[in-house]
Amino acid sequence: LISVFFFSYFSDKKTMLPREKSNKVLKDKNLSTKDKAFNHTSTQKEKSTIKILRKKIKKHLPTMQYVGEGAEEIYQKSINELRENKDDVTEILIQDYFDTTEDNYLRRQQLIETMRALHSRKSIPMFNNLLMEKFPEEKSQDLHHGSTQLEEGIIRLTAIEGLGYFAKKEKDEEVLITLLEVIKNSKSPLPLKRQATREYLQSSKNINSLDKNKELIRSFLPKNE
Repeated sequence: LISVFFFSYFSDKKTMLPREKSNKVLKDKNLSTKDKAFNHTSTQKEKSTIKILRKKIKKHLPTMQYVGEGAEEIYQKSINELRENKDDVTEILIQDYFDTTEDNYLRRQQLIETMRALHSRKSIPMFNNLLMEKFPEEKSQDLHHGSTQLEEGIIRLTAIEGLGYFAKKEKDEEVLITLLEVIKNSKSPLPLKRQATREYLQSSKNINSLDKNKELIRSFLPKNE
């Protein structure tokens, strides 16, 4: 359903604003995991733990594509194991995301989805900065056989869902600002604005707060949206 939703939107969009090449800046802001977490100061015990966690991650990622009887149970068992060390796992996932080539959409989606499911606050800077990047231009020459904007859109929608957890559970101010920025940005694809709106409104504490938030969002959107 997500793929159909995005494809119906992006199939008519031949050009979009170019993506900012901000991975280096984003790496630095997101703890520089290679330098800080996994190299210089790691003890042998820490390195051993990281090695074990990497094996669990490698085993987990394919479970998202499992289908048939028992597939959901296998996935839930796997993600629950990762949640036991969710902060460390999230840092590894962030590092792997930056080590993954831009055109490896499946792996990038798997990594972002796993971050979303873990609910570690370590993922917040990653999601915030990803959503502040300019949306990438279409790279596919044949939209009937795949759209790179659709793939990028799914990654960002998942990041919005990840932030939504912290908006609802913790009313995190930085997260709420990011969601509003997605809504306010005239270049944001409509599906992302819709998801950001949904997550922002679900953070409302009561009916009065909900009504105020609705009016706030309306003030940022053109009437045709």
